[in-house]
Amino acid sequence: MKSSGLIPFLLIAWTLWLGAIAASEQVRANDGLGWDGVRFARYATEGPKALLNREINDYYVQRMGPSLVVHGVIRALGLPFDPVTIRWTFLGMNLVLLTGSILMLVDLCRRLGLSLHAQWILFLGLFLNPANGRLPVYYANIGDSFAFTLGMAMTWGWASRRAWVLVIASMVALVSWPAAFYLLLPLIVWPRTMDRPEAAEGPSAPALPWGWAVAAFPAGAILLAASWLAAQMPTPEWSPRNMASLAMNAWIFGFALVAVLSRITAATLKTVFSAWSARGVATAVALFLLGRLYVASTESGSLAFSEVTYWREVLLYVRTRPLAPLVGHAAYFGALAVVACALWPRAVEAARRLGPGPFVAIALMGLQALDTESRRLNANWPLIGLCTVLAMEPWLRDSRVVAAAAAVCLLFSKLWWRWSGADMFAQAHEPANYYNLQGPSLSDEAFVAHLVALSILATVTWLWSRWTPALRSGDHEAQGVS
Repeated sequence: MKSSGLIPFLLIAWTLWLGAIAASEQVRANDGLGWDGVRFARYATEGPKALLNREINDYYVQRMGPSLVVHGVIRALGLPFDPVTIRWTFLGMNLVLLTGSILMLVDLCRRLGLSLHAQWILFLGLFLNPANGRLPVYYANIGDSFAFTLGMAMTWGWASRRAWVLVIASMVALVSWPAAFYLLLPLIVWPRTMDRPEAAEGPSAPALPWGWAVAAFPAGAILLAASWLAAQMPTPEWSPRNMASLAMNAWIFGFALVAVLSRITAATLKTVFSAWSARGVATAVALFLLGRLYVASTESGSLAFSEVTYWREVLLYVRTRPLAPLVGHAAYFGALAVVACALWPRAVEAARRLGPGPFVAIALMGLQALDTESRRLNANWPLIGLCTVLAMEPWLRDSRVVAAAAAVCLLFSKLWWRWSGADMFAQAHEPANYYNLQGPSLSDEAFVAHLVALSILATVTWLWSRWTPALRSGDHEAQGVS
């Protein structure tokens, strides 16, 4: 049996979180509750009353779960519902959930046969970044850690063949982070059947042919135009900047689609149409109807912010800056997000070899990745990170590669931001303002800096993946790390 990195993983994560606590890192707006966080703090104070009185619209009513948990904990402990207590309760919940995520991560790696090197890169990629290394403390009451844990729980439940985990996580997602349910729904419909991932046919998954890469632009333009019409967005101003942004982000949109289409074979289609579970489909339908019933019986009917408004916001940011989604994901999720972008066709291939459930889920997640506010992709991150590392694993036998990858993860982590961020971008970022490390809120200087770093790392990763011979599947299993 391969050794586990569980203890060092927990030590590293808790060192990061306790360091952030010791440095008093917290969002400075509204007594440490932040902007949207004030809303969730109010829900935590009112608890079920806010639902019973139909005070919340359909968007936020589906994100009540974390606030209800905090309400129950504070009430059970007999504590006051003040900003300090609410923030610390959210913070404690975040750290408990993320600790559970690390436990699930280690068991997930064991079940899928990942080497210890691959486990390390996956852990560092998932946690050595603002998303999980600092935000759970800095902006404790925003619900992101809840989303990540739901994504991890559903991925682990699929890998461990625990249908009850998928059902419970889905029910929680429907009242906490509905994207986790809809995007990971394929894991319920197509349960895991293979004991180990399907072996690659050659040394590595083939790169995306140039024809597909070229076809990504018209495909993305059609998708973007259809989205624009569906969201009833006004015609964009055809300035050079807007045109460049729309063109480049349309290519990203299309690339996510064609990378999936290029991996579909007759055998893949046969598996997709034959491996689905009737019980899984029935469960998915029942959960969907349960979610709709919950919304219909609790929401206020207000149109202040809705799912349509959310998609309009995504499209608004898409026309703002070229490559905005990629830069936002690199800034928020760190180095592994850059690698995922550079190796996306290979990550999709790794998902395909896991089975139709992960393959269909990854296809949906790639389309949602157009969203530049990266925190809304938190539930996707465990599966995307896993498939990216599976695509890289043939190269991870070399300790020098692992050491270099760990160093790059640290460089991209932004965990040094508190001490140097204000000096680098003084006018836009106050010290420790990790929340501004997302596409929509990056200053022009920070955007350019991240774009340059992303371009260098993505290019190096892409060239390295083409030039470095990977181990064959049999050789890789033989050399496993003890």
